[in-house]
Amino acid sequence: VITKGYAFDTISGSIKGAGGGLLIDGGTVTNCIIHNNVASELEPEPGIIPGTFVGSIGDIYCTDGTILQPTYSINQQTGKVVATLEGGIPSDKTPQGIIFYVDPAPTSGKIFVMGKIRTNSSDKKLWFNPEFDVANLPNVATEDEAMEDFDGRTNSDSLSVGITRWLQSSSPPPWHNSDYALKYIQGYNTPAGTLGEWYLPAGGELYKMWEVHPQMDACARDILGWITGTATMFPRGMYVSSTECDIDEIWGLDTNSYPWGEWGLVKENKTTPGYLVPVTVKYASLR
Repeated sequence: VITKGYAFDTISGSIKGAGGGLLIDGGTVTNCIIHNNVASELEPEPGIIPGTFVGSIGDIYCTDGTILQPTYSINQQTGKVVATLEGGIPSDKTPQGIIFYVDPAPTSGKIFVMGKIRTNSSDKKLWFNPEFDVANLPNVATEDEAMEDFDGRTNSDSLSVGITRWLQSSSPPPWHNSDYALKYIQGYNTPAGTLGEWYLPAGGELYKMWEVHPQMDACARDILGWITGTATMFPRGMYVSSTECDIDEIWGLDTNSYPWGEWGLVKENKTTPGYLVPVTVKYASLR
């Protein structure tokens, strides 16, 4: 386990400031959990590591703002990540989701939380049909740009406005598939009382989530009870993002080749059904 590392360099883009926990230059890292590390251009205050201010990847965010911190290890026989939480979930706490990414800005306190995924193939949803270019949603041309998009909330709001305007463009509204991805996210209310907090993740958010999916599965299985046995929250397939490519396509996360080959963000037709992940952003109190 590599944790609470901190590297800084005042020169923007310098390799010296990379690798808060480790810097990999060739080779392969296996059987490791790497979390709560920071690479920054800001010097830390004496005795304080900014990475310890907020929640860490794999922590459980509760509806009242409490952050529960499981311990993660690797079963040496199976190679699976295992999660434990001493004392279990307190009776007065309601888990909302799992932290899958932490803003690397040292004092932002911004954390990204994922909810439970719709994992049934029959529950896949398409982006929207028919295809149209959402006027107030930026078109993202390249995979690198899509990976840098963490504006899922803004994207979802823009998509909601765009769909509404499109439906109002004629009377009666033009034909469309009324059971689309954003509609499900807007109606997501698990746990009860979180309606309106969730959005459709951007390309970069989906990518970060998949990078740590074994840890997400361990928390979902061993602590939250979202899955059981050998099940996963991340079946192989395409996951729908809120990042638009052009009039016909979005950027989706494709994991079909995992664990045999490459996976990543790919251009997907807007009418291709995919899995949905509810996401919300929270701001943890500095501590």
